[in-house]
Amino acid sequence: MIALFGLSSLCVSTAKAQNSSFLESLFRSIAEKQLQEARERAGLANPPATPPPRENPSSTPGGFPGGPFGPATGQPRTTSPPTQVAPTREVVPSRQPDVGRDRSTDSGRGQDTRFGRRPPVVVDPHPHDVHEFDVTLTRFQNELGELMQTVRSAARSNRVFRSQLPQLYQLQAEVATLASQARASSSLPPLVPAYQGIDQRYRELSFRLRSVPDRDQTMRAQIARCDATCRTLAKICEISPQFDRHGLHDQMVIAATYIQTLIDDLPDARMSSDRSRQLVHEARLLRQVILEEADRLPSLSYDEIVTNFTNFIARWRPFAESVAEARDPVLDRRLVRVTQCGDETYALLWMAPPPTSGLPPVGIPEMDRERWMSDAAALEGIAEYFYADLQRLRAYLQPDDYARELIDHSHDVYEAARSIHSQLEAGHSFERLQRPASQLAVAWRALASDVEHVDHHGLTGRRAYAVQQQLQQMLPLVASLTAALLQEAP
Repeated sequence: MIALFGLSSLCVSTAKAQNSSFLESLFRSIAEKQLQEARERAGLANPPATPPPRENPSSTPGGFPGGPFGPATGQPRTTSPPTQVAPTREVVPSRQPDVGRDRSTDSGRGQDTRFGRRPPVVVDPHPHDVHEFDVTLTRFQNELGELMQTVRSAARSNRVFRSQLPQLYQLQAEVATLASQARASSSLPPLVPAYQGIDQRYRELSFRLRSVPDRDQTMRAQIARCDATCRTLAKICEISPQFDRHGLHDQMVIAATYIQTLIDDLPDARMSSDRSRQLVHEARLLRQVILEEADRLPSLSYDEIVTNFTNFIARWRPFAESVAEARDPVLDRRLVRVTQCGDETYALLWMAPPPTSGLPPVGIPEMDRERWMSDAAALEGIAEYFYADLQRLRAYLQPDDYARELIDHSHDVYEAARSIHSQLEAGHSFERLQRPASQLAVAWRALASDVEHVDHHGLTGRRAYAVQQQLQQMLPLVASLTAALLQEAP
């Protein structure tokens, strides 16, 4: 019995390790693809080739290519072999050192093009920064790995930690990819744009983890170490704290839209006309403030945005309390929508929201269920088209065993996505969702392995490229679903 129990525990541990490795490889693939696309957009995908060294470098002191005055011009002269006759020595007067002499007026030599010199060599003014960035980023990568283990352990009993695992997996993969780039780089500036995105995502993740009240001391210490290293990296890169300005702008516009809807509903609420007109006037002023701040957002610093948002909340809270006094269900729904935008804004700015009362929801939170359902529906649709395309291309695939295996694996991915989608729609429990999620992981491993070599099995050129691109479209959806569902139930 003891032996059977030990074998069972070993199998469970092995499955967990395989899931962790599988998820890390998925997000690593996404990060490498995103970094490659970013480098291509920046024109860094194919850097100019370094000119080859000269075949016959000069042996003159100082390493000049053709003597201290540069390479000789014109055709090379033919010289006869030296004779054994000793040359006549010519008495040359000793040369005095050029003390206090202005070389710029030396017979115009500085301006004469015949005395061409090598162009100045461009040297990175801060070569030590690359090494410092590499070492610090490696430390950040190790600290994130420790934090990942702690969060995964806490996710077994806390759904809030479990909801942060996909972001943590993706961040860890992006850091690993950038670390490999840093080790091969000799200059810091090309690495800074990629780190800016990492800085932004880590600060948001750190805020969400620090907002969970029941995190233990180990996690608190790990987050604090990661925060400190993140600040060090930002200092090396000479960047200010990064946050999602586009996402913040979107939340402000959405909030303004909900306030406009509230304005339209206020005249029909159960309250006096005078009170209604007063609230409409206040709501219009608040909406105008949001729209003006959204227009000014690109030119504002982080501190200015935080100050303005805090001031807006101080004005919004008494207004919302006045509207809530009407106890109108329609108006209450409008207030909830604006409050959700506020919560997202708190997260984008890494600000702790004010405490709220209420019991935590039971089972899968509705927000998580809707997000997973959206990802599962998108994956189901793409996988269905992918399966149909492979059937049309079957005549080109060779040999028949490979074609049959590839098509079967694509159908397995489609069936797993369809099962996850249908079970989410039916409101099934988290435990029920883990089985199709595990089937999706197994099918995806097999399919990705097959597609990797599709250009060696009859498909070439545009056909092979199209198949590989369709697989890339499914990759982030598979990563999101498996990272969320391949965890132990709370």
